[in-house]
Amino acid sequence: MSKKDSLTSSEFANFWMSYQKKTMVLRLLEHFIAFSESPQEIGI
Repeated sequence: MSKKDSLTSSEFANFWMSYQKKTMVLRLLEHFIAFSESPQEIGI
């Protein structure tokens, strides 16, 4: 990778934070679906 193609620390931090947020949302939804008691709730 050449010098001009590398990420800056702020760009890398933005990518990392975006990854963490999306992963957390996905895991929370998976948890709520797994422990949902009503089939209607799962459909939302």
